[in-house]
Amino acid sequence: MNAKRKFVDSVVTCLSWSGLPSLLRQFQHEEFCILMLHGITKLKPSEQSGIGNAEGIHMHVRDFEAICKLLSAHYRVISLREAVQKLERKEALPTGSVVLTFDDGYRSNKELALPLLEEYNLPATVFLATDFVENGSWQWWDRVEYALGHTEQEGLELSIGGTLVDQKLETRAMRREAFFSLLPLIKALPQEDVNDVVGHLEKRLGCSLNTAAKIPEMYLPLSWEMVREMQAGGLVEFGAHTHTHKILGRCKLPTVREELVTSRDLLSERAGIEEPLFSYPNGHIGDHTRETRREVIDLGFSCALTTETGFNNIHSDVYTLKRFSTGNSSNYVDVTASGTMRMLIAMNNAIRGNERVA
Repeated sequence: MNAKRKFVDSVVTCLSWSGLPSLLRQFQHEEFCILMLHGITKLKPSEQSGIGNAEGIHMHVRDFEAICKLLSAHYRVISLREAVQKLERKEALPTGSVVLTFDDGYRSNKELALPLLEEYNLPATVFLATDFVENGSWQWWDRVEYALGHTEQEGLELSIGGTLVDQKLETRAMRREAFFSLLPLIKALPQEDVNDVVGHLEKRLGCSLNTAAKIPEMYLPLSWEMVREMQAGGLVEFGAHTHTHKILGRCKLPTVREELVTSRDLLSERAGIEEPLFSYPNGHIGDHTRETRREVIDLGFSCALTTETGFNNIHSDVYTLKRFSTGNSSNYVDVTASGTMRMLIAMNNAIRGNERVA
């Protein structure tokens, strides 16, 4: 953990223990937050093979349990569909309302997250990249992470989108650095080209998840049978996350429609889900546009979630709902969901603004 991360974690911990979140929770009358997770893991970073979980999108199960305990004790966790229905009727949600969501459709959502959701009686929504579930097609970033972490090559040189990548891979740190260098370059590509580029990268590295002798559990997808079983329990609902996790704002319109229609139809055929919920891959401004919003509405999705940071209220557009990352601890969730972090940022901006005026 670098010095900046340690400092931020220390500040967040102090804020959480200060009692300020407990006070501010009482004033969250007209707003609610949506929390975004991905996978859950039993392994610490040092126990992962290769450079597994380099981005930290798979939360340790103990940290997730701490979040569940916090939410159960101090917040009101409601389903996304209930929240959307209230917004459509312009009804305020109960004070302290929180929605839990998981993106992508990792198997750990069932094997590790579900038992804790059941223990604390917390509803959640899982957004499925349906090709991942239907065909077991690995997520492209997992393919890149695995290939870099397990290759026998000690260097990588190739061009991506006109940018030359020349990275040494002699140490774990170098491989992680290469991973973080490649991610934005691949995301910036025309999305129709991503699969071919990742395949070329795997060939250059001589290593691929498709030929791995043992697949790390972290990368495994849910099956449709698991989806139906979870859905039957009544606590977890499912939505679409496109078919092949393409960033829609960087796709041609026919591709946008194909991604949406295929994911919508598979949810209907395999799990009986109609008018599904939806979340945008990547989800930042530009990853969703007026055109993609119109397609999502026209194709019968009931809402759409972004990854833009912020709270939602009765005036929010249900097709551009905001979310918060959970960070890496229950302290971070408490400071975020209570509005403590927002208040401090606003105060800091006000002070900095006054300094500039002076």
